[in-house]
Amino acid sequence: MTIWETLLPGSKARRSLPTAGGPDLPLWLVRGGEEGPTLAVTAGVHGCEYAGIQAVRRLYESVEPGALRGRLLLIPLANPGGFYAGARQLVPDCGRNLNRAFPGDPSGDAAARIAAAIRQTVYPQADLLLDLHSGDIHERLTPLLFYPRAGSEEVNRRSLAAARVMPLPIRVGSVSKNGLYSCAVQHGVPALLLEAGDGGDCREEAVSLLLEGIRAAMGFLGILGAAAENPCQRESLETVYVQAEQAGFWQPLVRAGEPFCKGQLLGALTSLEGEPLQRVEAPFHGLMLYHTRILGVSRGEELAAFGRLA
Repeated sequence: MTIWETLLPGSKARRSLPTAGGPDLPLWLVRGGEEGPTLAVTAGVHGCEYAGIQAVRRLYESVEPGALRGRLLLIPLANPGGFYAGARQLVPDCGRNLNRAFPGDPSGDAAARIAAAIRQTVYPQADLLLDLHSGDIHERLTPLLFYPRAGSEEVNRRSLAAARVMPLPIRVGSVSKNGLYSCAVQHGVPALLLEAGDGGDCREEAVSLLLEGIRAAMGFLGILGAAAENPCQRESLETVYVQAEQAGFWQPLVRAGEPFCKGQLLGALTSLEGEPLQRVEAPFHGLMLYHTRILGVSRGEELAAFGRLA
């Protein structure tokens, strides 16, 4: 029996997706009045990234199933342990980042079991997948989306076409393979990662932007309404990710969403005594995409990401 067989056309239901050894994940299903494609939407992979979680909750409450041609498969909280514990980026039961646990393992740790359940249940159903994120409680971020460059030619093409109708202002190509959305791409599912909001906040503009992104995806698939390309969206032609070379005190000097010039100092890492440890200088004119906002960072922690925009 599939997850849809007991759900009548034109109806919706809140159910659970079990994982081997727990925890169960909330699985919310919406079946349209007419048959059609399936949009899968996941949120809460990182428990303190709130805007996507709220966007999925709001969508489920407001959607009228009878008006849809197709289906919505929604996981509003992929990492419930992290959410309720307020744990930055990690699954508390195992201390691992869920977005680095895919494709997962039903006999593995908590993160691996969650990843395996999503891979086995969600991927085979989806014609398009959106994974919703924000800047975490320690980050500042300007809204953006990631689309794949490491899938098949057709999956990459379809994903980019979907990316172009999203309301987010910046798109970034990615060759990642082990995250929720990028692993879906490796299984033949067009997918995108959308980010809006940051700092453990849940501002209305971020929730609304992600909700608008879900509705754009519904239009793209023909589930409800239509979608047009976003003429204001810009591509990051070159994206740089900077990690801390050692533990220290981090001071960002250009904030998320701000432009900078080639050669400009974007941030600096110092010791407790103020000794310079690492300088981050701009190799081109560009825009700060996101950065760590906390003072103390550990070795290997991501400090900033910035791009050279078209």
